[in-house]
Amino acid sequence: MRAQYFRMMDAVHRGCLIVAGGCLLIITLIIPYGVFTRYVLNSAASWPEPLSTLLMIVMSFVAAVVCYREYLHIGVGVLPAYLKEPYKSWLGWVLESLMMLTSVFMLWWGLRLVATTYNQIIPEFPILSVGVSYLPVPLGGGLTMLFIIERMMKGQFDLEDFLDQLQKIKKMGPLSQIMDLIPGVGQQLRQAKAQISDDDYKQVEAIIRSMTAWERRNPERIDHSRRRRIAKGSGTSRQEVNKLLSQFKEMQKMMAQFGQMAKKGKMPKGMPRNMPFDF
Repeated sequence: MRAQYFRMMDAVHRGCLIVAGGCLLIITLIIPYGVFTRYVLNSAASWPEPLSTLLMIVMSFVAAVVCYREYLHIGVGVLPAYLKEPYKSWLGWVLESLMMLTSVFMLWWGLRLVATTYNQIIPEFPILSVGVSYLPVPLGGGLTMLFIIERMMKGQFDLEDFLDQLQKIKKMGPLSQIMDLIPGVGQQLRQAKAQISDDDYKQVEAIIRSMTAWERRNPERIDHSRRRRIAKGSGTSRQEVNKLLSQFKEMQKMMAQFGQMAKKGKMPKGMPRNMPFDF
């Protein structure tokens, strides 16, 4: 059920991109036409300007929905940066709740606005109701609500969290020294002749930072074209990007298993019972 909902949201996301892109394309075509008829032909057409305004409204609300899902909306990160868990997570839930209230407000009052003005006619377009021109308001609120539900349903360890953990580890010193501090781990690595290089860490960080916020939150939805772009932006190869994503997928499974074991109190001997992740 969750997977089906996520796939449906992917389809809605693509539809929003197509609609917003189509609106932008039409606007860029009809505005020059309006200027041409007014200043060259001296016979100004009356429809390009109001149509561009209507398309701009549609594009703005639909594009805002896309920006929310891809974490491209304007956000203030000063307060979250100074907060520690669980307060950081609590703040995130508060913000999402406020976004949900805003979306509900847009949906409810937007529909009422559409109903109130439905019988009014736009002078330049007699076949078009004023109420229809206000449809982007409740539509944007409804779509944002669906994406908020999607974001709340996930609530799992993703590359955004992984990057945050890497930053914390980086402050502790070289990775090889950190591994030596973990009982048994450093010795096993030396026996296996495995070397942990800080260059490998930098490569992982470069790959993750070349992703958009949406990609870091949804690593399982990174397709081939996105992987090529990430590899180019990070100065690595697509194979290295694929390797990181595969390893991270296995890490997610392992952490989920540890989380379930911690809940049941069945952690291996010598490992802490209260793991710092919960699924």
